[in-house]
Amino acid sequence: MNVLYKNKYIKYVLELGNEKLANQLVYMIKRDLIDDLQHYLNTKYGFGLVEDGILGIRTLEAIDTALRDDEYNIDAFIMAKAPKPENKKTILLNFLAEVEGTIIHFNAKTETSYTTPYGIYRKAFPHATICKYVDRLYEENGLNRNIPSHARKLNRLLTNEQKETIKELAWDFYKRNFIDERLIGILDSLTSLSYFSIAVNGGKGRGIKSIQSPIGTSVDGKLGPKTIKKLRAYLTSHTFKDLNMGMLEYMYFFYQRLIRRKPKFRIYRIGWYNRLLKTSCGLFQKKHRSL
Repeated sequence: MNVLYKNKYIKYVLELGNEKLANQLVYMIKRDLIDDLQHYLNTKYGFGLVEDGILGIRTLEAIDTALRDDEYNIDAFIMAKAPKPENKKTILLNFLAEVEGTIIHFNAKTETSYTTPYGIYRKAFPHATICKYVDRLYEENGLNRNIPSHARKLNRLLTNEQKETIKELAWDFYKRNFIDERLIGILDSLTSLSYFSIAVNGGKGRGIKSIQSPIGTSVDGKLGPKTIKKLRAYLTSHTFKDLNMGMLEYMYFFYQRLIRRKPKFRIYRIGWYNRLLKTSCGLFQKKHRSL
């Protein structure tokens, strides 16, 4: 049995015979939704709960009172908060847009080719569909992709439809080269964001290793049935927050080892650590909570 069912308040709900509510509360604890529920109860009913994300007796009493009101539907609350595949996609692309930018850019001092929106460097991936599409846009507008100033001109000429096409091609590119959708389907929004950030920054294998390390399976960077089974088993006794912190801890120590071995990478450490910070407590998601 999931260890969360041993929580004294969950056990109390079970003893009252409300198994459905107990299951719903376990769901919310695992996805760190209790503080959202407390905020909802305070806003709608004025209970004055401390929004600390902890399921205590006062929160339970507030839930019991709210359930007596026909307007309150805990099922609707959970469905509204449950991560949807499209929502995850939006969150991941918005995160990438923030850290990599949404414009075509070309830094003549450090780059020998342009970088597409969402951080795809043409020199490294010249045959990627998104790069071929941007090449075509250069040509259609009579611009030279090897001239940095022409990148700025092309940005001004892009239509909304072309921007949406670039966004979809970027998502397809990262799915093909950096992430595994099987993991995105299992993880919640926060851990999906951490996995996505790690994989995009460190490669597909590194993203998988960051999950394998905290769940206690072989850290080989390969996603097979054993890793998926171990991950599902881990999530029966741990929260997604536990997994997220384990992933970020793995990456923090990986970066430290990498810098010790190759001191030239030390200049990147602030950027690396900032990425970890953005996903460590859902800072990016809280900033974009409407997603």
